[in-house]
Amino acid sequence: MNGIKLKIRDIEVIPVNVPIDFYYASSLGIRGQSEFIIIRITSSDGLVGYGEASLEHNWLEGETQASVKVAVEKYISKFLVNEEIKSLALTLYQINKAIAGNLYAKSSIDIALHDLVCKYLGIPLFDYLGGKITDEIPVKFNIPITKTEEVVRLSKFAKNKGFKTIKLKVGLDEKLDIQNVESIRSAVGTDVLLGVDANGAWRPKQAVKIIKRMEDFDLLFVEQPVPRWDIDGLSYVSRNVNVPIMADESIATPSDAINLVKKNAADMFSVYIGKAGGINEARKIINIAESAGIQCTLGSNIELGIGNSAKLHVAASSFNITVAPDIAPWFYTEDVISPRLECEDGKIKVPKNVGLGIRVDEDKIEKYRVN
Repeated sequence: MNGIKLKIRDIEVIPVNVPIDFYYASSLGIRGQSEFIIIRITSSDGLVGYGEASLEHNWLEGETQASVKVAVEKYISKFLVNEEIKSLALTLYQINKAIAGNLYAKSSIDIALHDLVCKYLGIPLFDYLGGKITDEIPVKFNIPITKTEEVVRLSKFAKNKGFKTIKLKVGLDEKLDIQNVESIRSAVGTDVLLGVDANGAWRPKQAVKIIKRMEDFDLLFVEQPVPRWDIDGLSYVSRNVNVPIMADESIATPSDAINLVKKNAADMFSVYIGKAGGINEARKIINIAESAGIQCTLGSNIELGIGNSAKLHVAASSFNITVAPDIAPWFYTEDVISPRLECEDGKIKVPKNVGLGIRVDEDKIEKYRVN
């Protein structure tokens, strides 16, 4: 390699609204659509890199299409447009300094720059990240909060489709939660791993009581039992139950990871490219966790194909993604990439072409573009 010399000509911030075609309810509410941002970065020699801000307005810092547009166009773009990239690490450092917070905005740029640089170098993203250790990624099947008959149907469907890990959303009704966990175990047996995700719905002592009632059903993890800000409560739950506790909403950045390690607050981390601020920051968290003996998974904002492809490359190049990630292309009948990612026997193949390894469908972007 002769290094990088890329001049950025243009950055486009494209709001899209894509319907979710899979009923999905959690303790936070029902998701029926994805109001995301697609980033298109074009170099002076015509190469194009794509990124995605996978936004949920009622989650974490509440970034929206409007906030991402302002963050990118007013603050971040000045470090990119008409500038030459010689070091991706330096450029990402400048972006992080350009504006506080706005992690999903930064992540969308980070993904697009990784895609662009890898296309320039003529390599797939996983090679830029150190090389892949697997060709396909086993993923979780997620089951929403819903009536027990539907939970049973979906769990049997998942097992028949080859999924080895199921995650059940919980947190609205203790009796229903226990009933649903018991019903999944009865339906699929013990050869399928099972975790539950409360999305911070419980108080610490309440969480301990409920989790102890679930311990007989051989849970792989309980994800985010208490509110994101209650790190002492998370630590309390971890000390008082026999099921591994996974932090999700409580961990976004590498500094969050260090704090959780110091507090002995979690046994597992759910790492996101989006909430971390990009691929670069997410990999820092994974490395911190590995050094502390903490297992990781990749969490989900129900990404489109661009975001999911980035996650596949990160998972394929990381030894410490030991819990099946949340990567679910089946949530959408149509995606903004063509062909769509497909899940077979509970696994998704890692794209092999240069950059993210995908073809973004510009017609689909135009179809779902909003003002």
